[in-house]
Amino acid sequence: MVLALDGDGTPWRRRRLWDSSAVVRKAPLGAGSTLSVVRESSLPDGSPVPVYDPAGGANTMAGLCLLSADRPQSVVRDLTALVDALPDILRVDGAEEALA
Repeated sequence: MVLALDGDGTPWRRRRLWDSSAVVRKAPLGAGSTLSVVRESSLPDGSPVPVYDPAGGANTMAGLCLLSADRPQSVVRDLTALVDALPDILRVDGAEEALA
């Protein structure tokens, strides 16, 4: 589940635009790992990632990803790396920049 949170649980300071292709293409995965996006359970590409709200549940989710790896430790490592990389992978919402 992709939420607008850093790895330590801090909400992102700036809104991003969801881009499933960029996430799959640029995800920092180890050898033997694969990532896919469940499009039916994800926002359309180009949609603003919702601001995280702990009470919002799945309504604050941008996308649902499936990560497969050859070892349990690889899943943890790759998931941590992906969460840390998402703010760099996803573009900043231009509408937000125009308001700043």
